[in-house]
Amino acid sequence: VAGWVGAIWLISARVWFKARVARARLSNRPPGPRFMRRATLGTSVAGVAWGTSALIFFSPEQAELQLFLALVLAGMASGIIAAGAATPPAAVSFMLPVLLPLAAQFLAQGTRVSLVLGILALVYIVALAGLLRIGYESFHDMVTAGERARTAEERLHESCEAVGDGLVIYDAALNVVVHNSRY
Repeated sequence: VAGWVGAIWLISARVWFKARVARARLSNRPPGPRFMRRATLGTSVAGVAWGTSALIFFSPEQAELQLFLALVLAGMASGIIAAGAATPPAAVSFMLPVLLPLAAQFLAQGTRVSLVLGILALVYIVALAGLLRIGYESFHDMVTAGERARTAEERLHESCEAVGDGLVIYDAALNVVVHNSRY
C-alpha cells in the first residue's frame, strides 16, 4: 500500500511539474504533436497507477470499500474528462486504465449485483467518452471563434489605417473604441 501511495505521489508531482512547464511554454501557441504524445504517455502512466488501486484494494467481501473505490475512480475519470477536453487522446489514456480494471473486478465476481455494477461502469465509460467529445467540440468552437475575432479586429484596424483622414469610433458611452494613427 505504501508503495502504491508513493508511486501516486511521485507520478502526480511529475505531471504537475510538467504541466506548469508546458503551460508557460505554450501560452501563445497550440500544442504540437510531440507535446500531445508526451501528454498522452504521462496521463496513461497516471491512469495505470490509479487503475491498479482497483486491483490492489478491491475486496469482494467489503461492499463499502468497493463503493469507495468506485466513487474515487469515477471522480478521477470525470475530472480528467473536464480538464482534458482540449486533449482527448490524453484524457482517454487516463480514463480507460482507471475504470476498466474496476469494471473487470466487478464483472469477475459473478454475483448479480456485481455484474450490474460492472455493466454500469462500462456504461459510465461510454458516457464519459460522449462528454469528452462534446467538451472537445466546445473547446474547438471557442478556439475557432477566438481566431475569427482576432482576424476581424486586425481587419478593422487595417481598414481604419487605410482611411486618408483621422478616424475615431466611439461606443455608446463615448469611449474611444478604435482610431487610426492620423486621429
